Formats: sequence, C-alpha cells, structure tokens
Amino acid sequence: MIASVNVTANCKPCTFLGTDSIPSDNRHIPMPEPLDHHVPSTNIKRIANATLLRRFDLGRGVRLATGNPYKALNTDAMGEVPNSSWFENRNGKKRMTVEEIARGPNSVGGPDTTGTWTIFRAKNEGDSPGFHIIDDRGERYVIKLDPRGFPELASGAEVISTKIMYAAGYRVPENYVTEFDPNIVKLPEKDIMIEGRWGRERPMTAEDLQNVFDLSHAFANGKVRGVASRYIEGKALGGWKLKGTRPDDPNDFIPHEHRREIRGLRVVASWINHYDINYGNTFDTYVTVDGKSYVRHYLIDFGGTLGASTDGPMPRLYGHEYFFDMWRVLTRIATLGAYYPLYERWDTIAYPAAGTWEARTFKPAEYRFLYPSLAFDNLTDGDGYWAARIVMSFSDKQLYAAAAEGQYRDPTVAAHIAEILVRRRDKIGRRYYSQVNPLDEFKLHRLSGGDYELSFKDRAIVDGLEAPEGAMYSYAINLLNGCPICTSAVKTKTRLSLPALEMPSIADTYAIVKIRTVRDGERISPLLCVYLRREVDGSLTLAGLSR
Repeated sequence: MIASVNVTANCKPCTFLGTDSIPSDNRHIPMPEPLDHHVPSTNIKRIANATLLRRFDLGRGVRLATGNPYKALNTDAMGEVPNSSWFENRNGKKRMTVEEIARGPNSVGGPDTTGTWTIFRAKNEGDSPGFHIIDDRGERYVIKLDPRGFPELASGAEVISTKIMYAAGYRVPENYVTEFDPNIVKLPEKDIMIEGRWGRERPMTAEDLQNVFDLSHAFANGKVRGVASRYIEGKALGGWKLKGTRPDDPNDFIPHEHRREIRGLRVVASWINHYDINYGNTFDTYVTVDGKSYVRHYLIDFGGTLGASTDGPMPRLYGHEYFFDMWRVLTRIATLGAYYPLYERWDTIAYPAAGTWEARTFKPAEYRFLYPSLAFDNLTDGDGYWAARIVMSFSDKQLYAAAAEGQYRDPTVAAHIAEILVRRRDKIGRRYYSQVNPLDEFKLHRLSGGDYELSFKDRAIVDGLEAPEGAMYSYAINLLNGCPICTSAVKTKTRLSLPALEMPSIADTYAIVKIRTVRDGERISPLLCVYLRREVDGSLTLAGLSR
C-alpha cells in the first residue's frame, strides 16, 4: 500500500494548443540575403553570455529555481513537435526498417569514381583536407578526406552519425563513404582561387592539390578514403544560430532557443558525441517545393562525432568541458592541480578507426559542448523526455545497421561503435525518463453505459528500462474547477477506468486525469495531467497533457 502518493496536486497549465494553431513555416517568401557570420566572434559571444551575462539574469534564475522554466513554443497539446522546415518525425513516430536506417537521406549512390572529378572550388572551411568537385554525372560534392594515420576514422563517424540524425528527424545532407584513386581528381582550366599568405587569394596549383592528399591517409593500393557530401538542394543562405530568429525570414518566427527540436538536440547530440554544434555546422537553403519557395534548416558536418575529430581521435576532454570553462579552471587552480577528472583515468581508444569512443564516463545531464548555448540551457524535463524518447526508439538492430554503414575493413569496429551507442542510449533513457512520468500514446475508449477507459504506454517498460511487475498507476479525476470525481489505483495495467464523468453537458468543459507512477512500491514519479474535453455531442476527447 502506498499511502504517500499525492495525486491531488495542482497540474501545470496546459494551453490546449493544437498544431493547426501553429502557422506553417513553409509559406512562400522572397529569397533572404545569404548570411556570413564570423564564426570565431560568434563563439566568443556565446562564451561571454554563458559565463557572465547569464549568471546575472535574475528573472531566468527565479523561473528555474521555482520550477517554471520557459516552455517550448512549437509543440502541440500532446507535447509533440509537428513536421516543419526544421524537423520531420521519423523513427520516433514510426520505427524505420533496417534498410531505411542504412539508406538514410541518400538518393544517388555517391560520386562516380570511374570517371573524372573536376575541382570547381577549394575547401577553405573546416579542418579536414578536401575540395569541392563535380563528377562526370554532373553531381556536386564536398570531399573530406580521412586524416593521415587514421583511415576510416572521420569518414566512418560522419556517415554513421548522418544516418542516426536523419532517422531522429533532423535535416542532414547526403553523405557517402568514398574510396578513390587520387589520379581521377583534376584541376579545371579556369583558375580555382585559394587563400594564400596574409589572406591574399591566389590560383590553386597541382602542388596545392598534392599537399591536400599528403595530409590524408593513403592505402597500400594508392587509394584514399573520405566522405563525399552531396550539395544540398536549393540556394545556400549560410548557417543558423542557436538563439533568436533569422530577421529576413518571415517563417522563422519562433526564437530558436524556444524550439523543442533544438533544445532536444542537446540530448540527441550528446548521444553521438557531437560536441561542436555552432554556426559553422548549420546550413540554411532556399528551396522551391510545389510552387512555394521558403527556407529549410540543416545540420551538417558530423566528422567530429562518436570518437573522431577531423584531424585524429577526439580529445578526451570533449564532451566533458567547454572550450573555455572558467569554473573548471578555477577548480584546478584551487586544488593546485590535484583535481583529476574521471574521463582522464582510462585509455578509451579500443580501435584507431573508432577513436576515443566510450560510454563509461558518459553522463547525459552533465555533457558539455565546445561552446555553451542558451537553447541547450533552456532544456526542460519535457524537452529532455521528448528527445530521450527519440533516442530510445532506436533498436539494437537499427544501431548495428547504422554502424555497418561506416564500411570499416574490420567488422569488429562497427560492432564496437554500435555497442557503445546502445549503452549511451540506455543511459539517456534512464536519466531523462526519471525526470517525468514517462507515459505516452494516450487513447480514450468509450464503453457501454457511458464509461470510458484511458489507455497508454509506459515508455520505461516498453523501452526495457523497467520491469512491468513493479509498476502501479495512482490517479485522480477532477473537473477543471477543482471538484474531485474519484481517486483510484491500478497495478501493472496500462488502462485506467474513468466512470461516467459528472461534467456539465455544456461543450468545451474539461476534466483532468492526474496520474503518478509508483515503481517497486517506493519510487514515485512526478505528476502527469491528461486533459479531457466534453464535445457538443456529449462525448469526451483528449485535449492535451502537461508533464
């Protein structure tokens, strides 16, 4: 018997906002001007805001301390994120097949390595050696080569992470593992300009091209390997920021720090160790679909994920500390260097092709990106649960299929990467599911005599994190004005009996079902409230929920 369960507490407000109330963000608009933010200065501002200005934001501090943080502004009444130019519900809504996971966003099979690749642009962005080419089929790609001494490292990580991020719902480019003979790469007759000394441009030479290959790893047969990233459809507009909106895009009306899919990116990105999410790794493009032109928003460049960075294995501190972490610096000074972080205690390179990829020191809530972000700091329990549910939607079989797309010569590398993905996935589920009452997929069932049943899925049980035997669901039913109707509890059953509710027969009146989950007789979840609405015909419908 659980005498301490309180299911009569007040629920958090529910706005009953449906997806029809959120304006579409694919309305036709004039083409915005391409943006070219200075990435280093943008990152410096992010550090300053996190370490100084945000510390003195009294209003934000009070909201966090009182448990009333800003809610995401682009969710429907059930807490879901509708499809948009930012996000498309995929594996989290309906599990994809293994073949769909392996294919990801790809559509053309990659560049033709039997013909000639003609360079049409030098690669001045990013740290990985490479160039921009057009193949004999007329397709354009950015070619990013694996660093010398670490074949398969960055290319494998980029392709695997692309498959995962696509299945999670984000917009990503088509990335292909490619292995080719350097002799197929040619310079055009027209000069290709590269950045020389003192920032002055000069024509690219054959020697410059050879220097690019010298920085990459060559196999015994003379071939080199890398990623071919197909040019994204549409006209390039530069990147997007994790804060604010794009001022010349009327469809971009929700501040990015208040979009659930961007807040939730903190959880999904930590899973694949995507430590460097900044303006340089985002991309906006102006597309025309069905006669309408608008902006789509992408994430790009996943060469620095899993255990890889673009020039070798990822440094062990990435994911654990900011680029400049004032509090860690002060800790080291105060302890005269005696402070010894947990992540420095193990050699985490099991395979050179996998880099520093591990799950032992991974703590989802404590994950640190290279630069702080207001959007990630704004993550609420609801945002975290939403993102964790997407992460937990990936089966072991799907993750092994994604890892196999890294095309490693040694198949044990792919198995190792998949195993770590599974372990990090489960850590994310346990952390963020424990912060809420993880019940989902609610449905109302009308019974004879006017009674109803409310069914749901307990995600912690469905996803294998909890045993069904120890679960009890205590619930109370109130009218919206607070008048109680009944209280009850059921053990292990995921269907709650709702007696004929003594609600006014007037349409648009509401009742609340308040639910707590108790596990093993002692672990009590936070309150979850499901709102029911009386329709004109007297029936009840689901109106929304709040966590």
